[in-house]
Amino acid sequence: MRITLACALVLLSRVAMAGDEGAEPTDAPKPEVAPASSTASERAPVVVTNRCSLREGVDLRARSLPSAAGSVARRYFACREESRNEQVGELESFRFVPGAEIFASYAARSTTDAEPKFFHQFDLPRLHLSVDGDYHADEWLTRARVVVEGVRSTDNGALIGVGGDSLLVRLREAYALAAMDPPSGESGPILEARGGVIPTPVVAELDGTSNLRVLGTSAAETARLLVPADLGAAVRVSTAGTKNGTERSGQSYLQLAAYNGDGYASREQNRGKSVELAGLLRPLPKGLPELAWLVVGSLGSTGPASVRAHRASTALLYQGARVRAGLATTFAYGVDGDGKQKGLANEAFVRIETKTRIPALFSARVQVSFRDLDASDRITSVTLGVGARLLPLVELHLIGERSLATKIAESTFPGADFWEVRPTMRAFF
Repeated sequence: MRITLACALVLLSRVAMAGDEGAEPTDAPKPEVAPASSTASERAPVVVTNRCSLREGVDLRARSLPSAAGSVARRYFACREESRNEQVGELESFRFVPGAEIFASYAARSTTDAEPKFFHQFDLPRLHLSVDGDYHADEWLTRARVVVEGVRSTDNGALIGVGGDSLLVRLREAYALAAMDPPSGESGPILEARGGVIPTPVVAELDGTSNLRVLGTSAAETARLLVPADLGAAVRVSTAGTKNGTERSGQSYLQLAAYNGDGYASREQNRGKSVELAGLLRPLPKGLPELAWLVVGSLGSTGPASVRAHRASTALLYQGARVRAGLATTFAYGVDGDGKQKGLANEAFVRIETKTRIPALFSARVQVSFRDLDASDRITSVTLGVGARLLPLVELHLIGERSLATKIAESTFPGADFWEVRPTMRAFF
């Protein structure tokens, strides 16, 4: 119907141009076209809408019906053409961003304290799929984020799980977020609230800063003193930082959060909740904005018996574009269901990326952890990696790791003393 009417109006417009060239020109403003973003990650999706209407733009000053019809037709088709490429106000404030990260590796390991002495396998150390949906309205941002990860169906040494020992997909993060989002250049505090399965700040900051997740988990996560996410809610107040598209960087913040306390992989087992206070400070925001100091403390409980599970962490981080480094430590009071047991995890890392046509990646990390300080069950791990970004979204790494364990640690964690070499491919977007 609309196409037939449009064709009729085009014919009328030709008649109008042939027989009524004296009609007054219209001066209605053309639709404004928003500038395109400079990068693909910032570019909003192209949306074609029905905002162009044949009922709009009628020139009441036209001296004849054919002239008015011709004016409407010209405006309608011009508007439709521009709408295919422009960013349309309200609808273009919505952004949908899928993401993925996959590590595919081949690991050859030689152990000194367990059988078999030599073992090698193909593995999938990491599979993450994510979806983010952002909606901007005035100076506010709402976001929904979902992350799933691939895991083995068995745990704690079990041999039989779901479908044997299948690789399964489970929920890693799933939360809703609402935050102030003032325009670029404006300073002042930004208020943010989120709830659901939310990331915890220590693991998130260490993994995000080091960009060394391809080498393995952080020391506190490896020693099972911290979890990367938990069910809860958080309120954060932060500085404006630098805005790039819809993302911000270089922020300092203060966050108050409450969690179930048993981690995202377990259900709540007691009536107690873990309360956490976290702060990230950038001591030199003008001269050295890459430098950051993280301090996090939590009071919590875990398990059916509400066993104490308090944590204190601090980290000094350098978050440069091509050089990233950090020192971090986490102290735990209450480990493995024992409210009196104390644990400690320390690590230092550095990552360097060259500015060449094919960027080379050099990385190193040292971790020293104790699950029980009184028992001195120390495990020391040194990991070195060299790699290259062969394509914009593909990296190839050669990783070598040496793990040293005390006799007590060997008896508690068989196989903790080993040598390992693993070529790993990382693909991400």
